[in-house]
Amino acid sequence: MHKYRVILPLLLGIFGLTSAFAQKQIPEPTNFLVNDFAGLLTRDQVVSLGDKLSNYAKETSTQIAVVTEESLEGEEVFDYAHKLARKWGIGGDEKKDNGVLI
Repeated sequence: MHKYRVILPLLLGIFGLTSAFAQKQIPEPTNFLVNDFAGLLTRDQVVSLGDKLSNYAKETSTQIAVVTEESLEGEEVFDYAHKLARKWGIGGDEKKDNGVLI
């Protein structure tokens, strides 16, 4: 019985540490400039905003993307946004680098 008093807290500590360092998975890129994963926008709002952002990108070559997430699962906003923007290629290649992620 004494053995379990030592092993159980050790295991709980290890599992607690691994969840503390867990990072939210970055979703695969989509072909849309508006991705409402949190369900905050209506369908009409997503379409309207997407059209405006697409037209703006054509006129200026600056790409603006909007992403909503229900939770970042403890990850810092800046870190998550940076990883998402790089994985999705928001703003074009590194030479252009003219994208904005909201």
